[in-house]
Amino acid sequence: MRLFDLVSRHYQQTTPVFFYDPILTQLEDDGAYITRMAPPTNENKNGGIYLPDVTTDEYYSSCISNVRILPGVQQKEQLLKQHRLLPVEESINANLLSLYMILHEEGHWVHLNSDYILNGLTGEEYLKDSALALEALGIKELREKAKRNPNYYAELQETYRKSNFEKYADDYSIKRLKEIKNL
Repeated sequence: MRLFDLVSRHYQQTTPVFFYDPILTQLEDDGAYITRMAPPTNENKNGGIYLPDVTTDEYYSSCISNVRILPGVQQKEQLLKQHRLLPVEESINANLLSLYMILHEEGHWVHLNSDYILNGLTGEEYLKDSALALEALGIKELREKAKRNPNYYAELQETYRKSNFEKYADDYSIKRLKEIKNL
C-alpha cells in the first residue's frame, strides 16, 4: 500500500498533504525517508505535511534498517502497546507505523493552528519555539554524542519525545488511532 492510499483511507482533516519523489529529494545522510510538517512561512508558502511517495513497506524498511531511527520506532511500538493499540505479543507493522507517523505530523499541524495561527502567531514563531524546546532538552549535544557513538540514539529519541511539541503530536496520533480503531 502506498502512503498516498493510507492517507486517502484514514485522513479526513483539512491539513494540506504533499507527496515528494524521494529520488528527487535530498534525503538525510543516512538515507532515511522523511515525514515532516512544515508550517507556512515567508520562505515556504505551502505549509502542510510532506510525505515520501513510497509504499508503507518501503517506509517501514527505511526506518527499521536505520540505526538513528530504529530506537524511535521501538519507542513508538511501546507507546502503542501501552495504549492498547497493539497487542503486547505483536510487533509494529508497516501500515501501523506509517499511519502513526502520518497522524503524528497531522498533530503538529493541529498544534500549529490551534496554539499559534489562531492566536495571531506565525509559522516562524512555531519553528522558533520548537527549536528552543529542543535546545532546552540538550538535543544538540545528544545528537553530537550519537554521531560519535550510535548507542546514544535511543537516549536521543527518548529525550526528543519529551519536547512539548512532540508530546502534542504523539498524543494526537494516539487519540486519532483510537478513533480509527473504534470505527
